[in-house]
Amino acid sequence: MGVDNEHVKVFVKPGKFKEPMNLHMMRLTEGARTVGEKGDTVDRFAWRVPVTRDRVSFHYYATKSKEGYQQKIDRSNGMGMAKGWDWWDWIAGLPSSECKKMTAYDP
Repeated sequence: MGVDNEHVKVFVKPGKFKEPMNLHMMRLTEGARTVGEKGDTVDRFAWRVPVTRDRVSFHYYATKSKEGYQQKIDRSNGMGMAKGWDWWDWIAGLPSSECKKMTAYDP
């Protein structure tokens, strides 16, 4: 079975951030805050605990081709904890639906 990745991915309003801090967090403008999908404040640096996916879930490497995922397995990851095909299968088994609203979003 797979393990949830607690790292956040950011959908950011361009006027609310100054610069990226890393791949998972942004340095925000005064008064702005990072929120979860239910509007709750995310106050842990780059992690979301507990993991939620009621509105959106982004599985970057599992959305690539199997060939691209194999390259990721071969490279491992920055923490030396490579994922295997059991993780791919777990992600592939999660519910999925196309979201047309997200592509039409206009803040």
